[in-house]
Amino acid sequence: MKKSVSLLPAAALAVILVCGCHSLTEFEGTLHSGVVFIRTDDYTVEAILEGFDDGRAICSINNNTFYVLGSTGTLYKVNSEEMVIDTSFSVWNGPALGPIDILSPVPRSKVYIIGNGSEIIEVSVSSNQVTDIFWAGPSPACMVSTETAANTSIYIGDSQDNRLRQVDLSNNIVVRSALIGYQPYALGIDNLQQFLLVSAYYDNVMRIMNIGLDPIHAGQYNVGSSGTDIVLPANGTQFYMADPNWEGGGGSLIAVRVDTLGGMRDSTISMPGHPVRLSATPSGRYLHILSNTGTGDTILTVLDLFFGGTVAEIELSGYPWDLTLHANGEYVLVLIAN
Repeated sequence: MKKSVSLLPAAALAVILVCGCHSLTEFEGTLHSGVVFIRTDDYTVEAILEGFDDGRAICSINNNTFYVLGSTGTLYKVNSEEMVIDTSFSVWNGPALGPIDILSPVPRSKVYIIGNGSEIIEVSVSSNQVTDIFWAGPSPACMVSTETAANTSIYIGDSQDNRLRQVDLSNNIVVRSALIGYQPYALGIDNLQQFLLVSAYYDNVMRIMNIGLDPIHAGQYNVGSSGTDIVLPANGTQFYMADPNWEGGGGSLIAVRVDTLGGMRDSTISMPGHPVRLSATPSGRYLHILSNTGTGDTILTVLDLFFGGTVAEIELSGYPWDLTLHANGEYVLVLIAN
């Protein structure tokens, strides 16, 4: 099933009802961004919400709320049911100097933001206020947490000193760290908090870090590529890494099974375009792959991990930035820019 949809050319805020259906690129000027609501029961586009200046990262809190983070420090809080921006406020001033990211660990009462500089910003979901700003390395580049209620930590990869740091969420203090080797690009973690996979720049080696050990022990697995995102679907046994292969005609999805400190590539799946972001449904059955076509547009591919095969390919007019899912899996929310 293939569908296509485009952003409005105007910069005004709008919701359009539709019947049917972390790259290193730098831009000049302000990008007009929008969020595409895609229903997961039939993978049709239900609406597009616009009005996010330079929106770069997206994070779902529950079935009713998600955030979009702009590259100039504006945080947008969105009411999903009404499909309107509830509020927006600044969490830092000036353009971002490096990668930006947003994460909300279970129970999703707070969001954590990589923004401008070397600090991590904590924001309360209930009060819409910055509640803490703390240090977690000289140049944080990516972060990850488990999806379990017992989650007590986030893990942050730093692109300056090439280290992985574990932050205790009870006090936002770094409690452990380990050397990665090269600059980290993406992190993936299993819900038992035993293994963390790291994709790094330049060396085409996936680091398999046993975070269940103290000190953290790092192995490595030569995948011959460097991924832009890593995810382990719920109830699954394989990590999936998005390999965009920017130099080639198209990228791929790499499945890696982790056993102790070894890694075994189970399969490589060719993808349309260059995959940049991954997200799995709460059940772990469907995997969503957000890809850059190479011409500035987007393809969302849906794979059935239980029975195999492609469920849908949705073509979007605009540059792919990020995606997330509602907590109940009702919508895939895709952030794109013109």
